[in-house]
Amino acid sequence: MNRHPLTAIMMHRRHLLRMLLTVLAIGMLSTATTVLSIPLAQTNGLNALWSEPVYAEEGQAEQEIAEIQGTVVNVRSGASTDDKVIAQVRQGERYPVLSRQGDWIEITYAPGARGWVASWLVTLTSYPAGNPDPLPTPLHSQPAYVRVTADLLNVRQGPSLDTVVRSQVKAGTILKVLEANGDFYGIAIPGQDKAYVANRYVEEASELEWMKQGLGKVIIQNDGTNLREAPSLDATILKKAKRGEQYTIIEEIENWYKIALDPPKTAYVAGWVVQSQYVDYGSVINGASASSSLQGKVIVIDPGHGGVDDGATGVSKKTKEKVINLSVAKRLESLLKASGAKVIMTRTGDVSVSLENRVSMAVNAKADAFVSIHHNTYPSSKMDGVMTFYYHASDMRLAQTVQKHLVRTTSLTDRGARYGNLFVLRENKVPAILVELGFISNPQEEQKLIQPAMQDKEAAAIATALEEYFNVR
Repeated sequence: MNRHPLTAIMMHRRHLLRMLLTVLAIGMLSTATTVLSIPLAQTNGLNALWSEPVYAEEGQAEQEIAEIQGTVVNVRSGASTDDKVIAQVRQGERYPVLSRQGDWIEITYAPGARGWVASWLVTLTSYPAGNPDPLPTPLHSQPAYVRVTADLLNVRQGPSLDTVVRSQVKAGTILKVLEANGDFYGIAIPGQDKAYVANRYVEEASELEWMKQGLGKVIIQNDGTNLREAPSLDATILKKAKRGEQYTIIEEIENWYKIALDPPKTAYVAGWVVQSQYVDYGSVINGASASSSLQGKVIVIDPGHGGVDDGATGVSKKTKEKVINLSVAKRLESLLKASGAKVIMTRTGDVSVSLENRVSMAVNAKADAFVSIHHNTYPSSKMDGVMTFYYHASDMRLAQTVQKHLVRTTSLTDRGARYGNLFVLRENKVPAILVELGFISNPQEEQKLIQPAMQDKEAAAIATALEEYFNVR
């Protein structure tokens, strides 16, 4: 239908006026605020999305985003571990930063809800305030737990068939799902970083099934150990456990374990008062791959100190070096065995072992590598970072490879691979290194180093480095 020219002109003017008003309205908004979309913490195992806008302050150049690094991280009412736990957020979720106080970060974790998380459990990224979508939209709803249906299911480095196969999981294994990513689920495996499985080879499983399998077990070390309602020393005591009792680990939360009582009942126990044993993935995982460079290699793992020799002591948490040395060593042992290596531990408990005996174990076994696990100390509480020592020039490449992967995986300060005139290195006849995984004399670094998630990363980094080292020999 043809319009009269005057009618067309009038309609065009009205259209221009509407556009002008819209531009003015947007301009007025943009001079004061910027709207961001925020994902809500997982609820009952499902990712949710909420759309309440969060506004950057007028003139604010950037918006900081906190990405959660721990498997499950407590959100507290204040900037202290003494404050009440009011919510929990999960690995990979991202939230806007509102403020900071010491080592704590205030975030908005739900519509109209804010709380505090420990800075050492998040990674911070800054985005331009005008960025319309700094946070990814959560993917489709996902199950909290899945059961493997394939006879052997490949566990991959990333969410793609092109990525490296890290291990294989047997049919019937229950896996905890961390995220959905296309045709893959990101899953939690103890002693490893997040890994991925194809979602077409799994089916939804119940929480009860997971509680029966779990990540492993905790073993009570002392009579009267408190099992609490929440991961806090202020939480109600549900039960007092006896020495030797064992409970299934459902998940790790900061330095606490969530454990199964009589399913579906659960409780929490402090990680520093129990011994943990992860699932022996020799019975669940069928090796990293037939072509793993670690297959058949003899690796001696040496958890430094032990028995009457505590090693260094943390300044803040009074962490005993010998304890966390052994904790990392056991995680590394599990990973190396899963990849087909033969592992010899110089100690598996809190016992004294002479330096001579540590070296003799490696020499007598004709080991392919000797790795001594330590944590550092220094008079200045500001010193931080990871370093790797070697003595013989022929071991420099091994030290450099391990150092590279430790820095890349943990994001700790790189103090380098360096020469060290140390007995267990100097007197060794096999390739030998000593790793200092961080400074427990630094309060902030000590807090990171006692976290199970950090110890998992350290073990995974060393295992990956050893595989690379043997691949190119």
